[in-house]
Amino acid sequence: MKESPKEGGYGDGREIVFVTHDESAFSSNDGRRSCWIKEGESILRPKGRGRGIMVSDFVTGEGRLKVSP
Repeated sequence: MKESPKEGGYGDGREIVFVTHDESAFSSNDGRRSCWIKEGESILRPKGRGRGIMVSDFVTGEGRLKVSP
């Protein structure tokens, strides 16, 4: 007969920890919608998204997940 998990753990000493994960990607050309130019000049916009960076994090009920060295 299998024992059902008890609140806060499995009943054998192991703790249940809720962890969520979130990530976002940002590019250097994000958000550029307006600029100042001289009258009669045209805007040259880059074709690509530019250099990017991805930010990722894990969060628990206690805050950000940290790994001890």
